[in-house]
Amino acid sequence: SNEAIFCIYCSPVGNYFKGGLKAIKLQAVKGYSRAAPGGSGSVKAGGNYAPAFLVQKKVWERGYDEALFLDAVSGEAIEEAGASNFFAVYPNNTIITPPLSSGTILPGVTRSSIIELAQNECGCTVLEKPLHISDLHGVVEAFCCGTGASITPVGSVNVHHGENEVDEKEPLNFVFGDGTNAGLV
Repeated sequence: SNEAIFCIYCSPVGNYFKGGLKAIKLQAVKGYSRAAPGGSGSVKAGGNYAPAFLVQKKVWERGYDEALFLDAVSGEAIEEAGASNFFAVYPNNTIITPPLSSGTILPGVTRSSIIELAQNECGCTVLEKPLHISDLHGVVEAFCCGTGASITPVGSVNVHHGENEVDEKEPLNFVFGDGTNAGLV
């Protein structure tokens, strides 16, 4: 056809997560990743969400709101929170978000808008660099963002060592603010 119809659909939406605007609880599960280098993780496609369904179900069963996915190579670098980008805020006005260079993280308008506004309007230093679980020590606030989730505060991140792994160390649990209420951002 030589013709096309341009249509804009607008609809009001509610909060992505149940319970209104409150900080969510994330659980990183070692041994699971959402995307791998050379795959299609950086492309908006329905098939990118299917690998997360099983681990997301298990995370919900353990009482968490969303899975926090780690990279497929080392299992230590944070990539995304479910279908959302992840940001960590440090007390020195620095915000760190995982880089797009891995090819496993979905770029987006919400992510790029936050980076631009944080730098130009809020005077924050925004670094796009690998963010490891161990880097969460000292974080004062965290949030995830995306088209559906908009900007959602993160109250805590717990690390689960997978179904078949035994970790002799204490379980890792990072709490931001009071762990429940939206914080500084």
